[in-house]
Amino acid sequence: MKKWCGSSKGLIEFDGQKFALTIDVSMKGAQLLHEMTRQICEYRLHSYFERKSQSRNNTH
Repeated sequence: MKKWCGSSKGLIEFDGQKFALTIDVSMKGAQLLHEMTRQICEYRLHSYFERKSQSRNNTH
């Protein structure tokens, strides 16, 4: 997680337990950012488990 935050060029911090933005976001922007983040996380998790499943199937 720290490596990921390091590539954010200081826009995101991680204290070991939670992420925080270092920029101001309006309430409307925060709702949109939350939804976009949720969708990205879902996509990344799906991709991870898909690759893991394919990897497991290729070894058997």
